[in-house]
Amino acid sequence: MTAELDHQVDLLRRRLVSDPRAFREVFISEGMQAVAWEFRQPELGEEFTRSLWETLLRGDDSSTVLMRFIWDLPLGGKRKFVRAIDAHLSDRYPMFAGLSKGWPAQNAIEPFVRDADSRATDFGLVNQGFLGYLEQGYNQREVDLLVWLEVLRDKQCEEKPCELGEFLAGCREPVGGCPVSIHIPQVIELIGKNQFREALELMESSNPLPDVTGRVCPQELQCQGACIQKLPIAIGQLEWYLPEREKLVDPEATQRRLAGVPDPWQKATHPPVAIIGSGPSGLINAYLLAAQGFPVTVFEAFHALGGVLRYGIPEFRLPNELVDDVVAKIKMLGGRFVMNFVVGKTATLQDLRDAGFARIFVGTGAGLPRFMNVPGEHLLNVMSANEFLTRVNLMQGLREDFETPLPETKGKQVLVIGGGNTAMDAARTARRLGGHVTIVYRRTQSEMPARVEEQEHALEEGIVFEELRSPVEFMGDDHGFVKAAVLDEMELGEPDDSGRRRPVSTGRTSTRPADLVIMALGNAANPIIKDSEPRLETSKWGTINLAHEGSQETTLAGVYTGGDAARGGSTAILAAGDGQSAAREILAIEDLTPAVIRE
Repeated sequence: MTAELDHQVDLLRRRLVSDPRAFREVFISEGMQAVAWEFRQPELGEEFTRSLWETLLRGDDSSTVLMRFIWDLPLGGKRKFVRAIDAHLSDRYPMFAGLSKGWPAQNAIEPFVRDADSRATDFGLVNQGFLGYLEQGYNQREVDLLVWLEVLRDKQCEEKPCELGEFLAGCREPVGGCPVSIHIPQVIELIGKNQFREALELMESSNPLPDVTGRVCPQELQCQGACIQKLPIAIGQLEWYLPEREKLVDPEATQRRLAGVPDPWQKATHPPVAIIGSGPSGLINAYLLAAQGFPVTVFEAFHALGGVLRYGIPEFRLPNELVDDVVAKIKMLGGRFVMNFVVGKTATLQDLRDAGFARIFVGTGAGLPRFMNVPGEHLLNVMSANEFLTRVNLMQGLREDFETPLPETKGKQVLVIGGGNTAMDAARTARRLGGHVTIVYRRTQSEMPARVEEQEHALEEGIVFEELRSPVEFMGDDHGFVKAAVLDEMELGEPDDSGRRRPVSTGRTSTRPADLVIMALGNAANPIIKDSEPRLETSKWGTINLAHEGSQETTLAGVYTGGDAARGGSTAILAAGDGQSAAREILAIEDLTPAVIRE
């Protein structure tokens, strides 16, 4: 049987190379008769299954043919294949054991996540995805096949809710879907047919930062939330697997792809664009414009690039090198970066226009922390999550060769107030610094806006959740340092505007010791730009108003905005979507003429 299979596959490979268009005909008439015959049997035998898997492991044309064959099988055929690898290969691949039970709707191969004991004391990446199996002794081709097994679960539905979202009763806009318009079904199909590079190229055509957004996007609310599969396809994992895989199998691919791109500053065919802020909205805006030949300059207030991606998200969730990779790509396209430049202080919007920038994108984020205005918030060691994370992530407070002061956390009682993703990041960071961490939240855990994965990881790492509590006072010692928090005990009443039940005070209080209090209550938009440009209309919350629906242009003609500067506290993927939309608007303007930048 093995020799016959190899012979048939070899015939098919030669025919496929000579005449790719005849793939279907060859498949039926001469190339895969032996394989097709086996798949017509009630179950696949052990010898055939092992031979089939060895062919898949080759990574050559033969394996591509088999992958496409299995991809095109009806669900029953795919289930037969999964039952076979469960029965005959689980001795070699423990993750195959029991895989067929509930597959594809309720069972799948889990990406690799470091165990809590090993990760809770360092800043190494926690969710290592499918590539984490490389560290467990599997080779790259085996990992590719694990990813392929994941996409085999896809139902190939026509509605494409993962990409387009779904319309629910009473909603004007689709719910879920992809804010940066990745063609998810086509990406999945390309992976299913062993076309990993083509899948990456298609994805990056709309989203040039997939290894960033794939890690921090709340997929459970977007693409995976709209997936019709009971256990959604791991789209976020696929999103960042593809670029990380390419770095391993072809490290020079990006350099080759972008080599020889004309410097837009030397041969200006488009007008210069100023981009304020190097967060997710600014980076995607800069990349898309630079890729189309626009000279772009990104102005960043800090001394390092990345915005919230660098100062706000710890490296155990998003390694800084991934942000550096995006910046490097933009530089290869001719993009320029100016750091320590605060627009509104160093220069105004009008100054940038006077310097020759024809269009401006404002992506300054939301960096103004919110507080509760309760007694004791002025005490030492009561700080915002924004400040705490910035000291650790951006200002390298952990490093002995840096002078950034950090509050003592080792062995100390740390309270984190809030239930969002920033609260989880702050709590898990404090845990890694040796603190005994409690998250205090005024509702119950089920109402927390933080991603479920982040909540689970926090609990696994020993962080305590104290529900239905809200601070009403912080108490200090004789030296002005916080020593305790007085917590109001809450109960849930009727739903508020967010749809969650409103927390209502019971009138009872309790006191908790606290050596450090981190306030993670969200952020407001940075007011510096609007204060320096009165013609820029803003909302009562300080966010920049858009001129009209469906546009990212502000009330100041030629100035665009997006992300948290326009939305208030939101997500990185929605910010990236705004940056993408603004870039498309600028690209669509036909009467823009080149201009000269005055230094």
